[in-house]
Amino acid sequence: MAEAPILVVDDEEEVLQVIQEYLKESGYSVVIARDLSEALAKISSDELQTVISDLLLGADRLGGIEVLRESAKKSIPCILISGNANLEALKEAINLGASHFLDKPFELADLLTIIKKTKAKPQAIQDKSEQLIQSSGLTHRESEIFHLIAKGLSNRDIAEATGTSERTVKAHISSIFRKLEVSSRAELLSKLIV
Repeated sequence: MAEAPILVVDDEEEVLQVIQEYLKESGYSVVIARDLSEALAKISSDELQTVISDLLLGADRLGGIEVLRESAKKSIPCILISGNANLEALKEAINLGASHFLDKPFELADLLTIIKKTKAKPQAIQDKSEQLIQSSGLTHRESEIFHLIAKGLSNRDIAEATGTSERTVKAHISSIFRKLEVSSRAELLSKLIV
């Protein structure tokens, strides 16, 4: 039986063609979608092994989140790509279970590696979170705050949830950033889905 194809979704024809050709040369069956509605139709009707989607699709420029949401309903791993993802989009992607996130431009070999990892064992964001926590030596409180950051909570909301002050939360966040070698929430969140 033939392996299910990979769906590649992008409204930039050149990007779509380059990814499609590379994956075909690497031995994968590939189907493409040039817009959000075509992508959603293929996700709902086709058997797919993986979806690779540009984040910035459709009129609202967040169609990739809708592609991710529909993929998740069918338990299809989804890899998001974007040249300029914002913090809100990263938070939503994490909460919806994106398998990985790649910043444009990226090396095609990196995409292939991610596809192979996803195929071998789809990696849940929670698993990646625990790996980062263990490898960086976060304390119990820092781990708790790390999870709340990943859920998109503000410093004020984290302070309320943990029963501490915003000042204390900021101190913990500084320590988390230092230990994980990041300088922003966006960079921290991107580590979860890379």
